[in-house]
Amino acid sequence: MKIINILICFMFSQTVAAEQAHDHHHHEKTELKLSFNNGKKWPTDLALRSNMDAIHDHIKSKIKKIHAGDMTDGEFKKLGEQIKTNTDDIFKNCKLEPEADAQLHLVMAGILTASEKLVGKASLQEKRKAVDEILSHYKSYLKYFDHKN
Repeated sequence: MKIINILICFMFSQTVAAEQAHDHHHHEKTELKLSFNNGKKWPTDLALRSNMDAIHDHIKSKIKKIHAGDMTDGEFKKLGEQIKTNTDDIFKNCKLEPEADAQLHLVMAGILTASEKLVGKASLQEKRKAVDEILSHYKSYLKYFDHKN
């Protein structure tokens, strides 16, 4: 009987510990949000700036066609592949300080998630919306990062 009670107590303590760890982990996720660097924009480097410019230029060159509903699935796929090339280059060549890099990852996660829709099986309407999401993340990048330095 003592062994059963000990096992029950052990199992209960493990369940409580797992729930606390889950709650703590969930809490940490909700705190991750874009912020300024002590009131200033985060520094950037040439690799980041040139690739973010390229992402913006790829979209800008197609924006009228996108909003008119004239983009084909193949054109969205090509756009998504171009953006993926730029994001890959950012991750490969961008050298930011750890705090700035952590903030950049918040922007890049949004861009990557949306750009995956462009090459995936999403509907054309979802792909148009994904382009708007990428532009929204690009605007966040401009708000929080010193793109002109």
